[in-house]
This record gives sequence, structure tokens and C-alpha cells, in this order.
Amino acid sequence: MKLDPAILAGAGLSEAKRDPLGWFRFSSEAQRKVFRHLNRQDEVYLRAGNQAGKTTVAAFAAVALARGVPEVDGERLPVLETPNTGAILGKSYKQMSESTVKAVLAALGDWPHKVEKGSQNTIVAIRVKPDRVSSDDPMRWSRILILPQDGEAPVGMRLDWAWADEPPKEDYWHELRARGRANRPFLRFITMTPLDRREWAWLEREFAGCQEPGKDGKVELRLTVFDNKALGSAHLKQLERQYAKDPLLKARLYGDYEDVVGQCPFDRDGMNKWQARCRQGVPVRVLDLDGHSPVDVETWFEPEKAEGYFVIADPSAGIKDEKQEHDPAGVIVVSRSKKQVVARWNGYEPAFRVGKIARKLADKYNHAMVVWERNSGYGEPFYMGLEGYGNVYLEHHQDARRVSFYERLGWTTSATSRGTIIGALQKAVLQDGLIVLSGEAISSMRGFIMQRTGKVEAGSGRHDEDVILLGLACHLLETMAFYKREESAGTVFERDVLGVKEVDSEGRYDEAAGFD
Repeated sequence: MKLDPAILAGAGLSEAKRDPLGWFRFSSEAQRKVFRHLNRQDEVYLRAGNQAGKTTVAAFAAVALARGVPEVDGERLPVLETPNTGAILGKSYKQMSESTVKAVLAALGDWPHKVEKGSQNTIVAIRVKPDRVSSDDPMRWSRILILPQDGEAPVGMRLDWAWADEPPKEDYWHELRARGRANRPFLRFITMTPLDRREWAWLEREFAGCQEPGKDGKVELRLTVFDNKALGSAHLKQLERQYAKDPLLKARLYGDYEDVVGQCPFDRDGMNKWQARCRQGVPVRVLDLDGHSPVDVETWFEPEKAEGYFVIADPSAGIKDEKQEHDPAGVIVVSRSKKQVVARWNGYEPAFRVGKIARKLADKYNHAMVVWERNSGYGEPFYMGLEGYGNVYLEHHQDARRVSFYERLGWTTSATSRGTIIGALQKAVLQDGLIVLSGEAISSMRGFIMQRTGKVEAGSGRHDEDVILLGLACHLLETMAFYKREESAGTVFERDVLGVKEVDSEGRYDEAAGFD
């Protein structure tokens, strides 16, 4: 907050406390932009440094919306019907009482309001008298709900606006988005300092490409401590000294994405480049799957004469629950010479039926070579679904003595081979070595993060099939020179002549052939 110089000229601090909103002045251009985009009814995502003024501007926006004030310091806001209901989200009552609620109460000052408390003396709501309501009955005033996210997501309530102070949980925020009233504006804004990537990684994905002027009704803004004109130079230097050795310095001062834990392994600039050329494919129906309902395959390019293709599959159990905790299956078709994903299917189908989908696509795309992940026991039913299809991937192995060789159908993802395909995908992103037009696939890649254990895997609530499929595609495209094509009795085999060695927990090579 920045006070009008008129206060210092004699208006008095008591007057400012009586109605802080009337005396509020923006301390940065980024703060103004928050109001401008709220006036456009954009969903605003503001990432900012510590003490940059993010909580202050959001608190004054919340109070202005609750009061039905049309303008603050020359910036207009949608005038919501009053009384109205808004919600402020935070991690817990404790966290919110120490920061967010304090900011709202400061923005209210002595303006008529009533605090509602729950158990353990926690503030659960604040009643605010709207400017155009004469009644002194707090039950006829606007209501600001205080919602900690350590409880259940809101169900049934109807809101006029919502503010998340610090990163909201993805499922919580998505549920809240559905809480608006029919035929009325529903304003939403998020303010945060990006400290723990596990908490904000989904926001980076969600708002990718939404920098000003915004995109699809969303806008991402950034606010640094150096933008805050309410902070003096001495205070700014103190903050620089305070955070000088902090590994999250850029996040704390500039609002930059920084945390290594939870970091996506794929280059951000490369991902943005891939994201920029994404477009919706055409749904092409795959028919005759044992009398079941057909599936639609998102298709960008039809098969070209003389072009070679991979059909790469990641089968699963095909179980879909309400929380979608189980992995879906996935299939992609990749052109060999042009190095682009030409078709993609993702869904919950049993492994046998995924094999039938792959077979249909392989027949369509010039007798493509079928490659599939054989882990978790789904390799055999998948292969059965191929119904004798001949052009399949054979994994080439050798024993510990490097004497005898054997082959297994499909690709085995182990700790070693997982690193191989993720590394191949990393290289492709850096060098733009694969054309991916699926926005969903790119979103899945952005959701692949470094865990505190050091393992790189899908984040909470995310799935890894797109990363596995695209990584395997990149590996296959990169190692084409090491494949040997053979034909026998009308069947085509492509063998990895480099060999893949698998070892068990005791360091012994796995000499078992066939399926797990």
C-alpha cells in the first residue's frame, strides 16, 4: 500500500484508517495491471517476490469487490451485485491468519465489517458492508469466506469472486472454478511467490503462453520487489543482503521460477516453442474393435506414400476411477523421416483392446512397426490384441558372459532404460528434434518433475504415459542406424543390434526370454 501524499499534508492518518480503500494508491504498474485484467474479467495469476505487494493489492481488490466499489486509484473494477460472496484460499487457518487475513483487515480499516469466528477462535468469514447498502445488519452485508485447503474442496457454494493467496491445490482450484453464479461475472485471481515447485508446477503449465495480453481468458503477471515504489532503497538493499545466499533468491526477489525440487527436466524455452505450435487434431474413428464402442484417434497427418512410421503404445489396466489415480493407456504414431507425431490416442481401455487399436493404426500407416512397453504384465495381452501382426519391435539381450543372445517382444522400461528415453526426449526439446502438436502431451511433459527422492516422474495427480511414449519415440528415431531390418516368411522384424542388458536386484543379468 502507498498512501496519498495529501495525508501527509494534513488529512491525517485517522481519515485514512476510516476508509483505507479511498486512500489506496498503487505502488507499481504491475499492481495496476491486476485491476485492469480483473476489469476485463481475466483469471489473473500474479507471481511475485516477497514484499513486492502481491498480498496487499489482492486484499484491496477483495475489499473493493465486497463493497461494490467501481474504481480504485483510477483503475476500474466490475461492479458486482451487492451483497456478494467471495472466498479467500490459503494453506491453513494459521497461515492465513498470520498474513492474508491481516492484509484484508488492514484494507478494511474502520470501514463497517464483522468478523465471524469458528472453533479455536479462528476467523472463518468477514462480513463487509457494501457502499450501496444502508442496512446495519451484518447478515445483509457481503461475505468473505476464509477457506483453508487442508479440508475438502468447496462443493455446493456459489461465489462471485475467489482469491488464492499462495499456490492453490490444482483439484481444489478446478473445483472452485465451477462455483460461479449463472449469468454473473466470476472474478478469480491467484497471488504467490514460487518457492516449492511441487505446489506451483501445475500453474506454470496452466498459464503457459498467457503473458500479456493474455490468452483464453487467463493472464500471467509478474511483480518484483524492485517494482514496489513503497520500498525505499535501503530496504531493498537489506532484502538483497538477506537473500544473497538463499537458493531461492530469484523467486524471493523477482518472482522467478527457481526451485530444483519439482523442477521439470525439459528445457522451458524449448517447451514454450513446442507449445506455441500446438493445434487441435482431427478425431478419426477407429472401428471394429470386437463389437465395442469405437474410439477416436486425434490425427494431424494422414499416412504418406513411402513414409515409414512407428506405432508406439503404453498399455495399462484400463481402469478409470473418479480421482483418475490409475494411469490411462496411450498410443502415438510417429513418422520416421519427418520426426513428427502424426496421431495420438489416450484413454482407459484394457491392454488387449489397446493392442487392437495399435493394429488398426499400424495397418493404416504403411505397415508401421509396433513398439510397446511390456512392463507390469500388460505386454502379453497387448500382443494378443495385435492378432499375429508381424512388424513388431524385438528387444535384443545378451547374457552376462556376452556369449548368447536372446530377444523379447516389446520394450522394457527399467531404471536404466527410463533414463535413456527421458534423456532422448530432453535432447529433442533442446534441439527441436521432434514435432509434437498435442497440447495435452505438452501439458503432461510439464507435469513431469524432480521429486525429493531424486527420481524424475509425474507429479501428483499427473500421468507419465505421454513422456514414456514421446521419449521412446525420440530414442527410436535417434538410434535408427542401429536397427537391422529382416524379412522371413512375410514377417518383418527390426532388431536393436546394440543390445540391451537387464540386471536383477543382485546384479545378475536377466536371461529369461518372452514376457514377464
